[in-house]
Amino acid sequence: LPLYFLTILLTGIFTAAIGTTLVVNSDMCTSGENNDPESLLKAILDSQGITGTAREPVDHYIIDGCNTTFSGSSELETFVSDLESAYEVSSDLKQVISADITMYEQACNGYPGSLDPLLVSLDAVKLAIGN
Repeated sequence: LPLYFLTILLTGIFTAAIGTTLVVNSDMCTSGENNDPESLLKAILDSQGITGTAREPVDHYIIDGCNTTFSGSSELETFVSDLESAYEVSSDLKQVISADITMYEQACNGYPGSLDPLLVSLDAVKLAIGN
């Protein structure tokens, strides 16, 4: 019985030593300009010809360590702002049409209720955008 526990203990120590050695070796044996993992990743991206929008997040978050400007975040902020504007415009348009719906239906040679699908669509836009 003590030999069994000694074997388990030695196996655990051996496994930990091998695991540590492999991790250290993988970091030391990387290629690239500086022989570090970031340079290896950059070399892989360069060899595959990955550029532009697909590469920018990797460059920003991994290679440059968030020390650069990531244009994707400003584009996302612009997109959110545009969605908020669209929400407001759809709300305003629905209020304007609803206030004088009879006049708009007559001006468009429509029958009563002919603009109801438009109002439903505006509600769907507001629901899809949310706020």
